[in-house]
Amino acid sequence: MRCLNCGFDLGECNESEPVCPACGSDGTDVEGAHIDASEFETAAESVAIYDALPPFHELFALVRCDGCETEYQIPRVCLLPCTGYVCGADFKCGRNPDFDLRRHLQLGELVELAPVLPDHLWAYTIRQATPEERQVADRKLKPLLDALHAKPN
Repeated sequence: MRCLNCGFDLGECNESEPVCPACGSDGTDVEGAHIDASEFETAAESVAIYDALPPFHELFALVRCDGCETEYQIPRVCLLPCTGYVCGADFKCGRNPDFDLRRHLQLGELVELAPVLPDHLWAYTIRQATPEERQVADRKLKPLLDALHAKPN
């Protein structure tokens, strides 16, 4: 232990009342004089928590846009159970206009989008519509089809 004021080596001094014999400084200037054992235990617990975490590279996952093959590194906590990922909203890939999820809607399937990285990456799930969902869609589509096929006066 050294005196922080003058640097004198205090050796094995009494830590309960540390006074530097060279400069006479009080205990507040002596390095390590008032360290409590509980502070060491708390610090050791904090280090143990960080040691238990997985390595940084294991906290992220690499996902690929199905339309343009662009890779994104996203936090594993953001991964969603889904059919795939697309880097654009409106059911399209932002870089590949030929990749369009709306074709599944024409087949009677449902496409659900969920944002993973806002403005960059969306998770999509393609599934068959339930009979109830199909009825609702048909009910909403019927007036549009009737208006389309109506004969003009």
